[in-house]
Amino acid sequence: MIRLLSHQINNNKHRIFAWMLVYIFFSTGIHGKNMVHKTDDVKYIILVRAPGQGMSQENPASINQKNFQEVAQSFTGSENSKVKIGIGFIFSPFRTTPEKTVQALKNFLQTAEELSVPIMIHLDLEHWWGARPDLWNWWDPSRPGYNPANRENVEWTHWSPDNAIKIAWRNWGRQIRVLPPPNLASTKYLEACKEQLDLLIPIVVKWSKNLPEDKQHLFVAIKVGHESSIGVNAYYYPNGNELLDKPASEDPVSGIVGQDVLSRGVQQTGYATLKTSGIRTKGDITERDLYEAIRRYLEFLSREVAQQGISREKLFTHAAGWVGRRTPV
Repeated sequence: MIRLLSHQINNNKHRIFAWMLVYIFFSTGIHGKNMVHKTDDVKYIILVRAPGQGMSQENPASINQKNFQEVAQSFTGSENSKVKIGIGFIFSPFRTTPEKTVQALKNFLQTAEELSVPIMIHLDLEHWWGARPDLWNWWDPSRPGYNPANRENVEWTHWSPDNAIKIAWRNWGRQIRVLPPPNLASTKYLEACKEQLDLLIPIVVKWSKNLPEDKQHLFVAIKVGHESSIGVNAYYYPNGNELLDKPASEDPVSGIVGQDVLSRGVQQTGYATLKTSGIRTKGDITERDLYEAIRRYLEFLSREVAQQGISREKLFTHAAGWVGRRTPV
């Protein structure tokens, strides 16, 4: 069994790591066919650099030994240590062409094996989907992918496709405009997710199975979901569609209210996901509704990955947006 904790840090000591995600894995000692530290736990600290710092999915050639070593050599330790430093990478399959995504993944796996660096593969299928306008462009005939039916694939501000949104906002250090978030229960969207998982996961499985006996431990985990939530990482200001053709400088800057687990202090969304999934089709949204929608989405992704041959102890999800540990009401 491996347990996952995550933490975001600011590191001023090494400027190249100004921002990163840190994942800590606790393993009982089974790695592939081997038993490592049979009586003591092995701990993996997986470092994920901020997008654009060094390695880039858009430029697969940047995923290379030099950039791996830049991270690994900054955190040295004994080969026999029970704490292992590894590297993670966030792949966003809807951000680039399938060819680029596949090449980036293959480079990541190959480099990890060459340098004997443990790795985590993080698959984000919800935040950056600019390369799939055929899923989200329901409003602009001048752009690729235009289809009014794509209203069904994005979020709404009420119970009808007439309330589909065209724009959203994200704040991961500063507020930026982003595409409307996906309807996480849309059949077309989930089929596209499955297509990507069917393309990418077999590559990982084949690589893992072909690792030499003494390198089986290099494959630490696959993580699906990327702070999965509704109304948190792609929030919508009231009347936001009207701002699309105006300068971003005129956008509101209030952001979200974390303690408000429903609307997050902005415009309530989630109607499309809830209605499509049948969780709720009318009335007021509850916290339990949003929790269940995200649970089903992550369960779908996890099932697809598991069916490709990834074992339970190497599969994790990543959700966000809930307050404390209280039971949703």
